[in-house]
Amino acid sequence: MRPRLTRQALPFDAEVREAGARRSTVAPLSIAPCSNDEFCLLGDRFRVDVTWRDFEDATGTAVPNRLSDHSAWFWFFEAGNPEMLVKIVDGSSVNDRIWVFYGALSNVGFDLRITDRISGKSVVYTNPVGSFAADGDVDALPAATL
Repeated sequence: MRPRLTRQALPFDAEVREAGARRSTVAPLSIAPCSNDEFCLLGDRFRVDVTWRDFEDATGTAVPNRLSDHSAWFWFFEAGNPEMLVKIVDGSSVNDRIWVFYGALSNVGFDLRITDRISGKSVVYTNPVGSFAADGDVDALPAATL
């Protein structure tokens, strides 16, 4: 029998709703656009890189497809066939952090790297081959500028 899944609210769920009207600290930043060989989200501040590894040890770089300034889906093997979804949220009005959410649509291994193009700081999420993965990190990177 499969375990029953339930939604659990973040401890600051009410604060998030209340903070919705507060001003973001990330949006007004002025930063050079990403180059043609980079893929960036949230006003070009955060570079997103995804590499994958399959069951036969083949590797590659995922191809991004923008959904909005906050989110994108990536394909690994076949154009138009989504393998992963990534979303970056400015949580500065709640905890002065950048939030990262991702979900994989297969059990292919991957490394997801989010790099702040202003501070140079990165966070990497790794999923081994054979595991299904989805996660949220509400403490990923500092939202404040240097």
